[in-house]
Amino acid sequence: MHATLKPARMKIDVGVTEMMKTSIIFLVSVVIIGTCRAEDEKVVRDDWDLKEYIMTNLIFKVYGTRTNTTIYLAFSGKPDRIAKKYVYIDPPNEFLKRFSDSPVPVKPASQFIDRRIGDFSKETKMEILLTLQILEWLSEKKVRVKLQIYRGPMAQGENELICEKNESGWVITNFLPKWFS
Repeated sequence: MHATLKPARMKIDVGVTEMMKTSIIFLVSVVIIGTCRAEDEKVVRDDWDLKEYIMTNLIFKVYGTRTNTTIYLAFSGKPDRIAKKYVYIDPPNEFLKRFSDSPVPVKPASQFIDRRIGDFSKETKMEILLTLQILEWLSEKKVRVKLQIYRGPMAQGENELICEKNESGWVITNFLPKWFS
């Protein structure tokens, strides 16, 4: 009888050991995911703070005095080969709320209507499609950013910005024009 209980007891011990291993793996996973989530939230916060800085210290200084301007903002975009158009990725609504009191209305890029025909010289309203995309984090405090501006087929361009974070916040340290038309 003692021999028949011993294998059963070993199975229970093995089961408990496997459960403990599974529990430990689960707890470690939760800690790692929580740490990654906190790090991701910091990157998103830095990303948004940087994009807000560019909007307020570059874009609004250029277009902010025009009361008839609307900026349509995208965080990135990609070509849709099936629909044969470029699809923009809208910023989250929480980010757009940062500009609720801005001198120029800021809307998601998906609301932009590209009017490629007509006499733009007689228009009184200016609509700008703006893409602010993080290209690369060079370090924790240095970032490459792509800035695309589209006002129409004959008024568009792309620039690359190098931005650095110091004790007072973000600053643009280099402005590299890529192309324009």
